Amino acid sequence: MPNETDNEEEGARGNVSRRNFFERIGVAGAVAAMPTGPVPAAAQTPAMATEVSADDRFRIQDVLRSYVWANDSGSVERVVAAFTPDGIVQPATGERIPVRRWASETFAQPGRRGRQHWVQHIIFERTADGVTVRSYWKVVQGLASRNTRTLNAMGFYDDFCVKFDGRWLIKEKRIYRCDDETPLPW
Repeated sequence: MPNETDNEEEGARGNVSRRNFFERIGVAGAVAAMPTGPVPAAAQTPAMATEVSADDRFRIQDVLRSYVWANDSGSVERVVAAFTPDGIVQPATGERIPVRRWASETFAQPGRRGRQHWVQHIIFERTADGVTVRSYWKVVQGLASRNTRTLNAMGFYDDFCVKFDGRWLIKEKRIYRCDDETPLPW
């Protein structure tokens, strides 16, 4: 096209290629140039009606992050705060346990210091009641006495999140472990 060129001399006169344009304005400028706001209902595809908004994703990730930090720091109260009042944790045993009891029993186990949960590859799916979030997790632990870092366990979570009093919270967390004898279910 006549107005698009990579030639610097022509670019100096105002004719800028798309590539040069984005190089000049950077990522922030490109994002700022994008349309914002919800997609009008008439323009939505069926899949868009079930998508989770960026704001909801951020707020859900925030509560999931607060759970992980509370878990690693051993704070029963902060773990409970990430859940609805009737929140349930279903560990790998399959037992459904009220969140406060689960956190209290879990944090009483020896050998938890120095652990970090790493969560990644989060998938969001809108449901009739809220949002289901699936993510991989792994637990690493540093032991100063042995000068070691180890991968203790890995698996995936299914978190069922709902809006409660205007905030996204976890209603139920299912914890699955994976290894060579218990692979991923899909």
